Amino acid sequence: MGQHAVLREAERQQPFRVSGEAYRNEVNKVFTMKLPSRLPSQKMANDD
Repeated sequence: MGQHAVLREAERQQPFRVSGEAYRNEVNKVFTMKLPSRLPSQKMANDD
């Protein structure tokens, strides 16, 4: 999933307007959940 798709998904999950910092935090959480390949140990834990 590309960054643009992740940003759009974060927007879907956050229908209300948030500050830039809070929005980036949400995007980072989505990245961590959707793209665990950068964190091998987490990928194993989330591999279901």
